[in-house]
Amino acid sequence: MVKQVELAREMDMSVSILGQIEQGKRIPSDEQLIKIAAILDIQLVELKGEVKEGE
Repeated sequence: MVKQVELAREMDMSVSILGQIEQGKRIPSDEQLIKIAAILDIQLVELKGEVKEGE
């Protein structure tokens, strides 16, 4: 599991901005989403919540 502080550091952004993205107060760019998915080692569709349970 990646901690928020570690993810923010990898993304070269503040924890505050990352928190705003998590809360839906800030919309990340496609590039940021791709990077977050890569860091978390998940598919982009998973990060966007587009995967249905059981898939």
